[in-house]
Amino acid sequence: MQHERVIGSEIKNGVLKESYSIKRKKGDINEYQIVFFVNEDKALLARKKAMQRALEESQLAQKYANEISKFVNEGVENINQ
Repeated sequence: MQHERVIGSEIKNGVLKESYSIKRKKGDINEYQIVFFVNEDKALLARKKAMQRALEESQLAQKYANEISKFVNEGVENINQ
C-alpha cells in the first residue's frame, strides 16, 4: 500500500509522467504494464527535499536524545548526593 502512495505522489508532483500502457487479458485477469518517463529535474528536487527532511528529523532526534540523556544523568547525580 505504501508503494502505491509513493508512486501516486510522484505522478502528481510531475516526477513521473506516463508514456504508454499495455493491458492484456489473461483468462479472467487483466494484466497491466505501464511505462513512465522520469523528469530528472523534478526527481533531483524531490531527492534534495527528502534529504533535507531527513537531516532535520535526525537533528531533532539528536536534540531529544541529548535532553533525555541530560535528564537521566541529572537524576542519577541527585540520587548519589
